Amino acid sequence: MSDRAIMLFGALVLLSVVVLGAVLYAFPQRGLEGGWQVPQQWQMPERRDVPPSESRRTPADRWRLPFGHGERTPDLLWIRPFGLHQRGIEGIGWYATSFGVLLISSFSLFFLFPQRLRVVSDSLRQEPRRSLLFLLLGLIGYALMVLLVILLFLNFTTAVLLLLVTPALLLATLMGLVSVELCVGQAITRWGRVEKSSVLMELIVGVIVLFLVSSIPYAGWVVVVVVAALGFGALLYTRFGSDEEWSFERLET
Repeated sequence: MSDRAIMLFGALVLLSVVVLGAVLYAFPQRGLEGGWQVPQQWQMPERRDVPPSESRRTPADRWRLPFGHGERTPDLLWIRPFGLHQRGIEGIGWYATSFGVLLISSFSLFFLFPQRLRVVSDSLRQEPRRSLLFLLLGLIGYALMVLLVILLFLNFTTAVLLLLVTPALLLATLMGLVSVELCVGQAITRWGRVEKSSVLMELIVGVIVLFLVSSIPYAGWVVVVVVAALGFGALLYTRFGSDEEWSFERLET
């Protein structure tokens, strides 16, 4: 490994410590100690458990209290695109597991579809002006797939097709994410002037960057949704990595 590669990974490790340190200690804990449970508002407390200020309220007023009043309420802050969030030392295990799952999934897909993912990644890198087109195409594709899932769910006779459509959509989304990871990793290694960088190194760099961005509360969700739509759009544009134009000529022959 070259000196520039070592410096690049050192910078990524330092960035990981800063980002995860802020996430683990600057944001509250959610979802692991009571956050999963929805408060039972419809159960009236016993007379001796009612605080003095609450005893003057009518039962109807108490039912109209804000959701989770006086209790820990569920909050999307405890969930991340690739895992759960827990504050403090205990959260390191959750984030390490989430990163491991993302890394293994990305490597598995890359080894299963190396040529197709490379084609999609090259399309993203070589045609940056079409990024908006890829994004719009991905959003339209997701909208159509969600509509298809809803229609299949509403129709009892075709609901079994959800067992095929849902995994296919998940696979396409993961392939799009891996393609963007490769593109980002290649861009960073070239920016860092890393000589003889391998595809696996580029993939690892892309996975680290995507995971760190996804760990940021709220903003991480926005970035991952945009990245997923961008990758899915590029996947559709390249005809799922075959790099062939969409045409009906083969059907007419």
